[in-house]
Amino acid sequence: MLQSALDLFSGIAVNTDNSRVSNLKERPHLFLVETEAESYKKTYVLKRYDRDTVGGAQVCVAVWRQFRASGNEAYRFSRMAALLPIPQKGDEEYIYAWEEAGAAAFYLAMEYLAGDEDFDFMHGEWTEAHCGEAGRLLAAMHSVPLPRLLDPLLLANRPDLSSDYLAGRLKEGLISIDRFSKSGQSAEDEAYAKVAILLSALQRQFPLSVPDLAINHGDVHPGNIIYNQGRALAFVDFDYACAGNPLHDLGYAAFMFGFDNKLDPFREEAGLITARGAALIQAYFEAQFQSCDQDRVNKALLPYCGLAALHTFIWLASEGEKQNNPLRESHMRAALFSIDYLEALLRKLSSS
Repeated sequence: MLQSALDLFSGIAVNTDNSRVSNLKERPHLFLVETEAESYKKTYVLKRYDRDTVGGAQVCVAVWRQFRASGNEAYRFSRMAALLPIPQKGDEEYIYAWEEAGAAAFYLAMEYLAGDEDFDFMHGEWTEAHCGEAGRLLAAMHSVPLPRLLDPLLLANRPDLSSDYLAGRLKEGLISIDRFSKSGQSAEDEAYAKVAILLSALQRQFPLSVPDLAINHGDVHPGNIIYNQGRALAFVDFDYACAGNPLHDLGYAAFMFGFDNKLDPFREEAGLITARGAALIQAYFEAQFQSCDQDRVNKALLPYCGLAALHTFIWLASEGEKQNNPLRESHMRAALFSIDYLEALLRKLSSS
């Protein structure tokens, strides 16, 4: 595996006589490639995809292509998106195939940025300062102007907000964790009623100006940002990126960053947007030079936090059902947190 990764990278960016490849054991799909020459020493990342997941690699390439034509914007964005493909002269795809045990594996060659120790996603060890940094970085990404012609791949990942899809997936998830208060047709009606409250709230006008379309990262959480001495340098993992409503990203980030420990049961008295989530939101709009009434903006963003909780619950419940998942128990506990949060939020939206 290691030699094939090195052979793959040879001729793209390195010389195999002066290169080393090491596998990141905690992330077996990532390889560090260290290169040495007389005038420089560089480190790259190879990210491995299999045939079923290569779509994520294609989306990363699609994001890069939107910005590479304009030098300043492309460079600025590439520094934020550390795990987007490195532009290589003469190579248009940046996706490299290699035969491993008779099957094709796909790799992205990417820039490496050194950072602080990764946050444990399941434990809230980040501070309000980290949240503010995340808000500023997110605002910077959303401010990069989109070209008129979008790569279709950037539209393919947009979340499905149809009532049928969301209610169906919510029902499946609630059944899997035995959380329906009713059964049969009543259960289906219950799921549709919950989704209807959320979708109705998403139609309300937001009190501040936001672009109609921006690059959405799609999975903004503390583990997907590279921090260096507490400063947010870059997002990673753009496999769910899309062109869409930036409030989806902001609500998702406020939900993910907003709690001390995602595995704790939700305590409604703690508030639907905590101090950490509020710090991220405030920094986001300050970076865009927009002053805001914090309470009013937080209230308007609640439906997007609820959408984040719904999508997170759907994913966690499906992961928790997998018998061979080593994190099954923690995924199920996090799913319970997410649905507790969503139901508390729906009660608040229903009464407002």
